[in-house]
Amino acid sequence: MENESLKEMLLDIKPGDYEKINKHIITEKDIEDFYQLYSEFLKEDKEYHHIILGRKEKAQELLGKLKILKNMCKLITREIDRHNEHLENSTDELEYAHIKDKMKALEILKLLASTNEEKYEIVKINFPAYDSIERHGTRDSINYNGEIIILAEENTILGYDFSNKNKCLQKSTLIEIYNKGYSIVVVSNDECKTNLPFPKITIGNYHPIIFYLQNDELAKAAYQFIKYIEENGPDIEQIEISELIKEINKKYKKTLTF
Repeated sequence: MENESLKEMLLDIKPGDYEKINKHIITEKDIEDFYQLYSEFLKEDKEYHHIILGRKEKAQELLGKLKILKNMCKLITREIDRHNEHLENSTDELEYAHIKDKMKALEILKLLASTNEEKYEIVKINFPAYDSIERHGTRDSINYNGEIIILAEENTILGYDFSNKNKCLQKSTLIEIYNKGYSIVVVSNDECKTNLPFPKITIGNYHPIIFYLQNDELAKAAYQFIKYIEENGPDIEQIEISELIKEINKKYKKTLTF
């Protein structure tokens, strides 16, 4: 059974339908319906200007059609704005590029970097965190769920205990991992823990993907991935990982130099 079109929902609005209408995703059928309804309105509006009797009744009927058209237009415009924002974000420079699915990005980097000799692993750590803000001259603390995702050399990262009993991840742990001689890539909503005293490259400016690179396979993969994002934008949501890796290897692998 096909989903109700926007036109059908607006023509037969029931109590409580607002949320359903507001969540509706505009389809090609909705655009065709809008065109049809607006064409009908224009034809009837032209006829209205030539009738002599029953003008108030006809005007009331036309107002009803306009109300539906206005509601459709509002929702269509909202959808256009959503597409516009998405595509504008997809053209951002590396500094502002927002990759929505950070875990997917790290998985791509892991697969690009891993070889028979060097393997990499992703570890996700959740921990209690707090932030301090000042309101009306007093300082308050806000508790939130801290999260950090680390991509690093497999044996190194799995040598640490990130179980529930070891909740308080320290910046010193990341520094120690880096000092073992391997690159690390981190994403976190707690920037204090990921701001390490080493050269870095970032993708994005809000909860960015941060690269601390050394001379290893992960660095090579990182430069490939960064080059891809620079040239093609951060919108990787709909692309299969295997296809993306194939194209990145085909176009960018041979151009890399250390």
